[in-house]
Amino acid sequence: MLEGSYKDWALAERERLRTLYLKSLRYLLQYSRFHGLYEDGLAYGQQILNLDPLREDIHREMMMLYQDNGQRALAVRQHEVCHLNLAKELGISPMEETEALYTKILTEADSNNSHMISNQQTNIDQAMGQLRQANENIDLAKGQIQQARQLIAKASEHTD
Repeated sequence: MLEGSYKDWALAERERLRTLYLKSLRYLLQYSRFHGLYEDGLAYGQQILNLDPLREDIHREMMMLYQDNGQRALAVRQHEVCHLNLAKELGISPMEETEALYTKILTEADSNNSHMISNQQTNIDQAMGQLRQANENIDLAKGQIQQARQLIAKASEHTD
């Protein structure tokens, strides 16, 4: 629309429209996340990052969208993209807020894994208990069969 025009008024208007566009995309991203429209939110986030790859707040939003959508590996990858962009372009590391989110994503994954392992151990313990009980029942049945055989043998002796 105003591309190619470098007059002061055109530059200012172009920047105003760019800012309005980015704000609109961010609103759509947040709306999508709130309503569970993860793929839409990720698409809006990527549009923002295509224009401004150093927007750490958008990288965080996308990390949360991936995490909310059960795509932890992609959330971790998004952190790596953010980290690389900031290091390459500005020579800095991500903000503490971004690192805290990254740690939370990793910690939740470890916690979920620990919970799954704990559940599996509980299931194994229950199965072992059932096997012990079944073995006891088998031993009891063997004893009853042995007694029945003895009774049959005695009864056979008396009928001969």
